[in-house]
Amino acid sequence: MVAALREKGWVEGRNFLVEQRNAQGRIEMLAALAKELVQAGVEVIVAIGPNATNAAKRATATVPIVFVAADAVINGLVTNLAQPSGNATGYSSRTTELNAKGCSLLREAKPGLRRVCLLQTAENPQFRLYRSNFDDSCRVLGLLPIYANVGSVGKIGDAIAQAARDQAEGLVLIPDTFTNTNLGEIIRFALAARLAPVSSSLVYAREGALLAYSAADEPELLVADYVDRILRGAKPAALPVQQPTRFGLAVNLKSAAILGISIPASLLIRATEVIQ
Repeated sequence: MVAALREKGWVEGRNFLVEQRNAQGRIEMLAALAKELVQAGVEVIVAIGPNATNAAKRATATVPIVFVAADAVINGLVTNLAQPSGNATGYSSRTTELNAKGCSLLREAKPGLRRVCLLQTAENPQFRLYRSNFDDSCRVLGLLPIYANVGSVGKIGDAIAQAARDQAEGLVLIPDTFTNTNLGEIIRFALAARLAPVSSSLVYAREGALLAYSAADEPELLVADYVDRILRGAKPAALPVQQPTRFGLAVNLKSAAILGISIPASLLIRATEVIQ
């Protein structure tokens, strides 16, 4: 984002400064970090993810917030994408729709697919809504939805083992702080249990998920544009929340080999990224 801002005439250390805060995957730290930024007198807060954005919104109703987060309305970041109305705007991916597409692609890769598990993490308050959409997607696709709940790092293996006992064949991973932080372990357990991981994040496929159907836009460019416009006087309420316009499909052939899945040519030819 800093590079993109440089192209708009902003030079770090000359006419703008960056105050960075990182919760290191610990959601309980977000409130304090957001408060620190407000007290530091920042003019714009850039928040990554719904938890960080909501923490920033609780910390201030006046400092503009530009976010990159999934399902902005579902996660309560804004009430209307076209007219944000508050002090927050940004880029919102569509996790629920992408997960439905991911399940459809997994069924194409595994024609006999019958049961798919949604991995639920305790820290994500919106899983009730994700679960409802997952139920609807499975019903349309003729799949049986299964759920695995994980509340702590030490319970990841137990949760996935239970999904395997429930005869799940695929594992839907929703990007959030817990999953991002523990992705390697989650995928390792899933592959060992013969559950094919799918996600709405291309990064997850690069880390071992079998399939990922994701937005292929570069949200950092939009964030830089919105930060630039806000610093020049624009109000967040006048900047509509943007959504993806381009999508990509990633296929991980290494994970396919571990799972004993032969990816059909019809799927490979549509892939924008193939990991070998």
